[in-house]
Amino acid sequence: GDRLAVRLQVTGASPTTLRVKVWVAGQPEPAAWTATTTDATSGLQGAGSLRLVTYISSSSPEAAVNVTFDDLLAVAP
Repeated sequence: GDRLAVRLQVTGASPTTLRVKVWVAGQPEPAAWTATTTDATSGLQGAGSLRLVTYISSSSPEAAVNVTFDDLLAVAP
C-alpha cells in the first residue's frame, strides 16, 4: 500500500545508459541510483516515445493491484 516515487534517467547512444531510483513517496530522494544498466541494441538506438506499462505475474498471489501515475514529467536533456 505504499506510494512510491520513481526517477528514470536515459542518456547516451550505443550504448544507452538507463538508471532508476525508487523510494517511498514523501521521503527524501536517495543520492544513489537503485539500478543501472546499459544497452547497445542497434534497433533501440534512436528517438522514441514514452509509454507506461504495468505487469503482474500470473504466479502472483495478488488477484489485482491498483496502480496510478501522477505528476509525470518527461524532459529532453
